Amino acid sequence: MSTSEILRRDRQRKQVRQKEREPRQGRRLVRPKEAWKRLGIGHTKFYADFVATGRIKLIDLGPKSKGIVEDELDDLINKLVEARDAAA
Repeated sequence: MSTSEILRRDRQRKQVRQKEREPRQGRRLVRPKEAWKRLGIGHTKFYADFVATGRIKLIDLGPKSKGIVEDELDDLINKLVEARDAAA
């Protein structure tokens, strides 16, 4: 067995392992401060324009902590980009 065949088999095993791991990765929660940074806005605009209008729904993590599902935040950013492109 040549070296290239060994390396090819190792690469194939790694790819199979990566595909097995992908479905296990769960959804991630981000804190509001991280969401502000990713949206490029501040605290007041975040709560007035996004949370109060229902565009972003916060999840209670505890008595004083909140979180946002990262996928929903990414979807919101994509919608904002699409709205910008549609206006142009």
